[in-house]
Amino acid sequence: MLRRVMIAAALVMGSVGVAAAQAPPPPRPTIASLVAAIDVDPDLLHNDFTPAVWGLCGYGLDGARAVLPLLDAASEMTRMHASRALECAVATWFGWQPGRIEDPRSGARRRYEAAWRANGGYDWNAAPAARRAMRDQWAAWLAARVNAAPPPPDEPSTDAIRAALALAMPAAQACGASGRAFATITFASRGDVQRVRVHGARGRVARCIERALGGARVPPFGKRTSTLSISVAR
Repeated sequence: MLRRVMIAAALVMGSVGVAAAQAPPPPRPTIASLVAAIDVDPDLLHNDFTPAVWGLCGYGLDGARAVLPLLDAASEMTRMHASRALECAVATWFGWQPGRIEDPRSGARRRYEAAWRANGGYDWNAAPAARRAMRDQWAAWLAARVNAAPPPPDEPSTDAIRAALALAMPAAQACGASGRAFATITFASRGDVQRVRVHGARGRVARCIERALGGARVPPFGKRTSTLSISVAR
């Protein structure tokens, strides 16, 4: 009897553990709650950042719009945090996350910095009239981009290329190239393959590789073409 009770208890505890492991993640903080907590718990080494600043950053341009009223707040600390949220949110919309290494193919940081300069930036410690002028300029820029999609990257990201080629590479490697073969792939801006040139293989094998890689596709990008070379040797 005691053994049956112990087994039953173990099963109950196990089911509780499974339920705990499958518990849904906590809900994402709302923009309103993040704005209200923008000055709470500043980073010890970088007190211009708080958890709420990073949270608003993740909301992109919606997060940037939410902090516009705070850019003219009475508190210097609030204006500083709002400034960081504005910078980070706009950068995120362009596809660059401050503090992280940018994919050199994307050009996201360059586009963000150009927009920041074009809008006069923002100086949280400037005179009130200057702050309001900068705030109003950002307000106009953000209003013109309601529901707007971010501009495409200059070229497909490294991750996008890897994902596209991961689907096509097994067929290319099965073409039977002996030794080391390479392919130079040129993508058109709409994302499909414009041209494949094979080096180190000829005839039937080269045509097989061209067909296999010719079906790869990446998300659309800004430049007219994007070219890279890869190894297709097995």
